[in-house]
Amino acid sequence: MLVGTPMFGEEAYELELHALVGQLGIEGRVDFRGFREDIWRELASFDVLVHASVIPEPFGQVVLGGDGRQAFPSSRPTRAARPL
Repeated sequence: MLVGTPMFGEEAYELELHALVGQLGIEGRVDFRGFREDIWRELASFDVLVHASVIPEPFGQVVLGGDGRQAFPSSRPTRAARPL
């Protein structure tokens, strides 16, 4: 499951992801959820959160939550990439 929408001109990358999913034949295993107003419900449905961005962000808003709350108040494991 991928939640979110492209930011700052990343639309081409989103198209690449959709194409890659098609090339690999895993359309039935990958769910592009797009922008979600109910993000906390989405997060609660995850077993694990993987934030694979290699672009640094100021304060880990995806992992910590944009409003300062932890991404997983229910103590689910969270993994993030280290910027290159």
